[in-house]
Amino acid sequence: MVLAQSMVLAQSIPPRFQGTWVENLKNCALPMDDTRLVLSDGWVDFHESRGKITAVTVDDELNLRVTAELAGEGETWKDTFHFRLSENHQKLTSIHEDGISFTRHRCP
Repeated sequence: MVLAQSMVLAQSIPPRFQGTWVENLKNCALPMDDTRLVLSDGWVDFHESRGKITAVTVDDELNLRVTAELAGEGETWKDTFHFRLSENHQKLTSIHEDGISFTRHRCP
């Protein structure tokens, strides 16, 4: 009998997903990069917005869903993100509801 793996609600982002992520590793040292994403314990930071994480769901070892209350450019909103980590934990792909994906690399 095979049991389906269930989603696990977590209190924070697991360490394997935390870090600074950019599209091009050459941009890790730059103070500004439009593709920069920082996942930390309790926060998600994008280029022009930042948000406190309100919910974390770990689908499996490599898939994570994060809900955050974001603020940026004078506005606030709530959004949910699906992130898929590569097997070697060096790439993080954002997967959008419309099927579009975007891959970033872990900064050293």
